[in-house]
Amino acid sequence: MLDEPTSALDEDSKHGVEALVTQIGREQGIPCLLVTHDVAQAARLAHRVLLLEGGRITRRGTAEEVLRA
Repeated sequence: MLDEPTSALDEDSKHGVEALVTQIGREQGIPCLLVTHDVAQAARLAHRVLLLEGGRITRRGTAEEVLRA
């Protein structure tokens, strides 16, 4: 469970963390819950997305379904 792990990082560091999280998840078979306000990051990393607005889930589905709706 990661709560905005890249929010204060520069672009190179952000992409490095994203690659590491993806690699660990694949190699170890560990699911990851990542919270982000960065829609582009969610599109790059997510298989499933929950969109929260006002503390309520307003959309859920694949990254493409939710982020392009």
